[in-house]
Amino acid sequence: AQRPSPGDDESAALVGEGRAALKRHALDDAAKALDQAIALNPRRVEAYVLRAAVYEARKQYKDGIQLMRRAQALAPAAEDVLTALGSQLVLSGDTAAGVPLLEQVVAKNPARYSAELLLGRHRHAIGKWSDAITALEAYFAHRPRELAIEDGGHRVDLADAYLRNHQPPKALEAFQQAAREAPGKPDLRTRIGIAWATAAISCKKALVLLRELEPFADAHPEIWLVEARCALAVGDVTLVVVIVPPSLMILKMYGVDLERLSLEVR
Repeated sequence: AQRPSPGDDESAALVGEGRAALKRHALDDAAKALDQAIALNPRRVEAYVLRAAVYEARKQYKDGIQLMRRAQALAPAAEDVLTALGSQLVLSGDTAAGVPLLEQVVAKNPARYSAELLLGRHRHAIGKWSDAITALEAYFAHRPRELAIEDGGHRVDLADAYLRNHQPPKALEAFQQAAREAPGKPDLRTRIGIAWATAAISCKKALVLLRELEPFADAHPEIWLVEARCALAVGDVTLVVVIVPPSLMILKMYGVDLERLSLEVR
């Protein structure tokens, strides 16, 4: 067997340095070591992938794409290469080119959690709820434990996809888990999600949560709508007409007979 050259050994050592620097978020040190590794051994694909991660961390996606195109020419079927290139493309906004690459990766290896996350977020953004659920569930099944600190927003996306895919019990469970995992008080999106999922299960229980959200209804008028619809569902006409006046305009848009409601209150 042919022995590695001193340049290969030095390149491997520099890749190790770059990986360690990237792990501690020392991006300048990582970039320097990895650039040197590539210069010493332009066929060391691992160095390209790690260097692309530095570009991604700096949101320099154009440079990352150019670099990974070079790596793709060296290893066109490598999962690491396709994942890195697809990720850079999606993050740059070129989903037409990036999404198929990531789908190719996860079709062969669903444990590629970073690809699953980007696919899940993209599918959520375009309203493909079932596909978003598949990708985000795979992300949570395979992501390393150290990334649990980032779960909050991703779990809310999954919960929202459940809700929009007509699975309110799963949605409520996921929203509530996101609330429990929040470092402080749950954010407004999570609180609204809990109320929405609860309303899909029990309007009576949801009304308590919706009333707590009324201070935010001017910026989120859908709160008035859901509260009004729940009030109608439980037969609380007084709440619709007296306590939730902004809902009148919304109800009128939905063709509700407001005069009849007012007579019932009297």
